[in-house]
Amino acid sequence: TAPVTSPTESPIKTPTKSPTTVPVTSPTEPPIKILTKSPTTAPVTSPTKRPVNRPTRRPNASPVSQPPTQECPGKQKILSIVTKGDRKALKVSYKLKRRNANGNFKTILERKKLKKSKKATDTVCVDLSIHCYRFVIKDQQGDGICCEKGKGYWKLMIKGNKKSIIYSKFKEGKKEEKKFGRCKEKTNQIFNE
Repeated sequence: TAPVTSPTESPIKTPTKSPTTVPVTSPTEPPIKILTKSPTTAPVTSPTKRPVNRPTRRPNASPVSQPPTQECPGKQKILSIVTKGDRKALKVSYKLKRRNANGNFKTILERKKLKKSKKATDTVCVDLSIHCYRFVIKDQQGDGICCEKGKGYWKLMIKGNKKSIIYSKFKEGKKEEKKFGRCKEKTNQIFNE
């Protein structure tokens, strides 16, 4: 037989006013996301310097060498070809050639049209101590670049020298040429055609 015990108190029909004290664990607070004030910036490299040369108003008719940005290598020096055309300069062109080992002259720089009544400068590295060069300027009209239709000229200058090594007004003719540098033949004359 099972022991029977009666409850010590009878159940209460009305609830109590305050809850009983039962151990309760407090709920955790929801997670907090900490936001940065602004996004981080990506690494930035410094921009390159702007080009020194201004663009021409319209494209040049022929490719020409770009001015060397630094000194030329070895014993080479910067040769500047300075030209100023007359009013009919669009019919005037030039080539700078260097003699190769076979004795033939190969073009290393050219301009197919001079600027009308304006100065233009093209540059290239040369070594006058070991190479022979030939500058040839041509005028399709045959009257040169001075002086009937303007005061044109051409000159060759080595960077650092105040005087030009060659200067000409190219007064008449269809072609003028000049050799300079280490050439076997005489180089102190300008030949006209």
